[in-house]
Amino acid sequence: MFKWLFKRDIDEGIQDHLKKLNFHLANSFMNVKKDMDSMSTEVTVNGERFTQIDQRLRFLESQILTLFSQKQNPQEKTEELPSPGLLSLDPEMVLSELTYTQKSLLFAIYDHQKALNTPLSTKSIAKIFYSGRSYASVRTTITEYLDILASHGLIKKVKKRRQSYSHVTEQGINLIEKSVGKKKKNKRTADAY
Repeated sequence: MFKWLFKRDIDEGIQDHLKKLNFHLANSFMNVKKDMDSMSTEVTVNGERFTQIDQRLRFLESQILTLFSQKQNPQEKTEELPSPGLLSLDPEMVLSELTYTQKSLLFAIYDHQKALNTPLSTKSIAKIFYSGRSYASVRTTITEYLDILASHGLIKKVKKRRQSYSHVTEQGINLIEKSVGKKKKNKRTADAY
């Protein structure tokens, strides 16, 4: 007799249960979609990183192969770049004419040339001297500094294929060693007092 009353309560309970189930399913699918989107962005970011690493490795490989080919073919034709100026006669005068940055660059080239026993490319010098900047932004500055050092006869610029290399000349080495010797003597006398 009261069957119709219970049937309506049962239908309402089922409807409420189905609405809750529908809400939870929609929410779950929305969370799955968000997770898939975040995973796809991570995959693209990692893909870009792998591409950059691959490019760096290819560049290093080409540099190593270039060095090996240079070591194996020492009779290869080298083109000397002209130095844009006259050589200064007095080495002490030359050192006083250089700015602090130019002196630092000369000493850096000398140190790396001594350690590696090979001339340095202009790109390598830029990476050593301006490590935080891109080569394109400092190329003209480095070239100007190298031209000034070459005009004083402290370094020699050589062009092989597409690369420009610089190394310290005998005059530059003598000047650097004299300068380092004087600094050591001045330090010893200052320590004595």
